[in-house]
Amino acid sequence: MAIQPIRIVIQGIDQFSSTIAQSQKKIENFGKGLSQVGKKMSVGLTLPIVAFGASTIKTAADFEKAMNRVQVLTRASEDQFNSLRKQAKDLGRTTVFSAVQ
Repeated sequence: MAIQPIRIVIQGIDQFSSTIAQSQKKIENFGKGLSQVGKKMSVGLTLPIVAFGASTIKTAADFEKAMNRVQVLTRASEDQFNSLRKQAKDLGRTTVFSAVQ
């Protein structure tokens, strides 16, 4: 008679283990899905930020290159050149033309 209750307990444990295994798989799949969403969001945010940074660096490099050329061509003193640099930046900020233009 004692065997029957043991069998019931074992069947209950087997069913419980199966349910736990199914739940674990669902949780793993959910985690994988969240990971994919995170990767897509990261790419969607990171690429524009990197592109903006690269554009900013290129603009700064272009400005420096143009100002070096102005300094060579005008043979301006340091004070005169600093004044020209400041004016170029101000004009780039306040007109439709860039500082390099």
